[in-house]
Amino acid sequence: MRKFRTAVCATLLAVLMSTSFVFADGLKLVGSYPENGQHDLQPMNVAVKLRFNHNMVGKEAQKANKGKIRLLDKKGKSIKIMTLYSEKNPKEIWVYVQKDLKSKGKYKLEISKNLQATDGQTLGENTTVKFGIMDMQKSTNIYILMMVLMVVFMVVFTSIGTKRKAKKEAEEEKKKGKVNPYKVAKETGKSVEAVVSADREQKQKQAEKKNKQKQKIDREKAERKEAKEKKYEQERKRNDEIKRRNDEAAKAEKDSKKRKKKQDEKERIFISESKKAGKPRVIKYNRQHNVNEER
Repeated sequence: MRKFRTAVCATLLAVLMSTSFVFADGLKLVGSYPENGQHDLQPMNVAVKLRFNHNMVGKEAQKANKGKIRLLDKKGKSIKIMTLYSEKNPKEIWVYVQKDLKSKGKYKLEISKNLQATDGQTLGENTTVKFGIMDMQKSTNIYILMMVLMVVFMVVFTSIGTKRKAKKEAEEEKKKGKVNPYKVAKETGKSVEAVVSADREQKQKQAEKKNKQKQKIDREKAERKEAKEKKYEQERKRNDEIKRRNDEAAKAEKDSKKRKKKQDEKERIFISESKKAGKPRVIKYNRQHNVNEER
């Protein structure tokens, strides 16, 4: 029992110490965008996000914080701003600059030590966030340079592609067997007429060989097509025959049912007549001769 009481006391003491520690943690600026010292912002539609460690969206806090945040240029001149709050991000304050800033300008956002959180705690010390605007002229020059480099790259790439294509076409022409008769005559010692005649004969043989190959390919294609059509025709005939047989079987079965029904009706009529006549006759229907026999 004594151990249990000691454990409970220790737990309560730890809870009290942690609670007092939490209450001792005052209001602080824990982050911002742009960060302090950042100098690469665009001059248009500048907004500074301030992130604190306490809720800042209370109506009393918003009312008390009017004028507690100022934006100054490098000459100390105040710039018109608008502070925005959001229930979705209760620990943030957005500072929206209501005009375009100057290129290469340096600015600082001053946050008063009296800035108040929803729970009433204050910042306790003046805080400054400094930032700068990028050199727009330099940025434009870099963009133009990049565009020029891209155009040059495209021209060079197109030129290389054209040369490669011309080289490939020249190699293909060479493979086709075009001969310079004067060069060959000079190399072999033959006459130009003989070289031209030999080249013509060789080309004629190549053309005939190519034509034979083409005819063979066309013939094989025609044979494959004919075989395919023949197979299709056989399949169609087989299917038609199966359908015809099925139709005949169905018709025969239907006719058989009709005949049986008719015969049963005749038997029923004769039996009914016999009962009406009051005669102890036995009437049997002869299916073979399609007649009624009295016994």
